[in-house]
Amino acid sequence: MLSHGKLQCDFPEFDEMMKRLALRPMPIPDRQMMKKKKKTPQNIIVFSVTCIGMILCTLFDVHISSVWFILAAGVLGLSIFFIKKNKAKGEKAK
Repeated sequence: MLSHGKLQCDFPEFDEMMKRLALRPMPIPDRQMMKKKKKTPQNIIVFSVTCIGMILCTLFDVHISSVWFILAAGVLGLSIFFIKKNKAKGEKAK
């Protein structure tokens, strides 16, 4: 078992890969992603709740898998979607 900080792996090429990655990090192809994203209330709420949740978990040293953040964002997004849908449906009924 090889380790590099908190990362652990059991294949022999691990150290060589970590050295190459440290010398030449992976490029981020589109740094303008957030600028291109539409600023809808739903997107702003999901982004804000996720950032605040991650910061709070870091501050209080809570270890939660990122899968739970993805699921929580999905539930939040669906909730907002259905609230909007019901509101539109109620306005059409009037």
